[in-house]
Amino acid sequence: MRIQVFRISKVGYFGYDGVIYYYLAVSLFTFAKNEMPFLLEKSLENANKIPATKSMKKNTEKPTTEAKALSLFLMAYKTIDPMYKEESKRINKQWDLVKTGELSMNDYMEKVLNMLKSHGGYSEVVEKTVKFYIDKTGEWTLKGDDKYCLDAKQIADKILNK
Repeated sequence: MRIQVFRISKVGYFGYDGVIYYYLAVSLFTFAKNEMPFLLEKSLENANKIPATKSMKKNTEKPTTEAKALSLFLMAYKTIDPMYKEESKRINKQWDLVKTGELSMNDYMEKVLNMLKSHGGYSEVVEKTVKFYIDKTGEWTLKGDDKYCLDAKQIADKILNK
């Protein structure tokens, strides 16, 4: 194996008793890439074999209609009362736990339904949310073909036609 001397600018250094040791990570990587490509290939092969941890797994589950209603309600009203902001943080943390697999969807839905019930139920929450945004902006702009969007659109039409 050939030994190579590197000329570097000041990348970083560690000092001990007046002796300075230059940190050569960038130069050593360049050397390894040029002189020992088989080592890098092996490293990449092994990196691809490392199993994903819980936090790396993606959960493609979508929130339910009730969870969407609660989330939009809390998002609207958190500007008015800090209590709603805390509830929003709490339910978002719960959803993060569902996405990583640390909380079951059933447990999450139980918490969502309890919180919805404390605010008057699904239809009441949708109505309050729509009314909030219509009062604030003068229109309802959320569009979609899921159940929440259709329910909200009906309520918005009723409010705007009054």
